Amino acid sequence: SRMPVGGFAALQGMDGTQLFTVMLVPAERQPSRAAGAGANGAGAGAGAAAADAAGSYMLPTAATCFNMLRLPEYPTEEVLEQQVTTALRHGCEGFAFG
Repeated sequence: SRMPVGGFAALQGMDGTQLFTVMLVPAERQPSRAAGAGANGAGAGAGAAAADAAGSYMLPTAATCFNMLRLPEYPTEEVLEQQVTTALRHGCEGFAFG
């Protein structure tokens, strides 16, 4: 769908006009997919470590019928950027994961 002519203020929800809302939720960590993977750090640079750390957090979710983005409170701006980018790249159909 497209942005309405009036912008975010004119978004329609289930019961008429409904403002776009960003809800901050706790940033829960997901269990590791491969227990112990990379634990010794051999050959892993800081970039790999940062990517691994970001990958362990829940992705943002959206409730498009309520114009709501549930955004976890990530520990750093870098983790925020990586998780939002991942959600947008892989969830092009509303990115409602989990």
